[in-house]
Amino acid sequence: MKQLVEAVSPEHDERVHTILTKLAQGMSRDELAGEFNHKDYKSIDAYMRKKGYRYDRYMKNYVPQIEEQVIHVNTSKATRVIELLKVNTDEPMLVCQKLGFKDMQEIGDFMGMKGYQWNTELNNYERKPQEIATGRNELIEEMPRPTATKEVTEVEQTDLASYLSLLKLLKHNEERLTEILIPYGKGGSIPRYTIVGVAQTKTVQMINTLSNLVSEFARENNMTQRDLFEVALVDFFRKYGYEKEVVQVLNGR
Repeated sequence: MKQLVEAVSPEHDERVHTILTKLAQGMSRDELAGEFNHKDYKSIDAYMRKKGYRYDRYMKNYVPQIEEQVIHVNTSKATRVIELLKVNTDEPMLVCQKLGFKDMQEIGDFMGMKGYQWNTELNNYERKPQEIATGRNELIEEMPRPTATKEVTEVEQTDLASYLSLLKLLKHNEERLTEILIPYGKGGSIPRYTIVGVAQTKTVQMINTLSNLVSEFARENNMTQRDLFEVALVDFFRKYGYEKEVVQVLNGR
């Protein structure tokens, strides 16, 4: 069938990729409009129409505008890795930064789990032969599948109920889990703490290379070395068993 408007690939338009990805993760169009500082979702609709997409109420996401057939656009992270490596062949760390990976080793582990292997001739990843043979499709895997019967739905709801206590525990420790799961170095904002007390001088000896890192980091992030050490010590105490004591200090007790 002839396509009405040629849809721009998400790999070639960062905004399109962001919109498709966040809607697939469950965000509503109104919530997404708020992130883009739009009055409502109509501005997003207008932008996506220009890029060749229409909103599908059943899928709750945008799909390419076509006459009769549906064209599935692969917006998986693995595809993004491949496309970005094509464009940034000589800058692999730039690819890591854009996609939230620590280094190329972490990308390699991720791509291996997704059924890809490194091709030295292409200087990029490609599908493993067995993955091609089985016709694995990441987009289809990620789409929700309707339950077959009412009985199946009831069983799933019963199973879910058994995990409620675990889910509550995970939610309660969301902040700490996020710190564990998300690697350092992703450009997040550095916290500032207001600690009540009397300033004291404490002399600490350290290796010169580490001392140079302290000076360099403080200068690049426009912060004093005192602020740097306060943040570092608060995070250290939280991580190694002094969380309650740190809370008391921060609350001025």
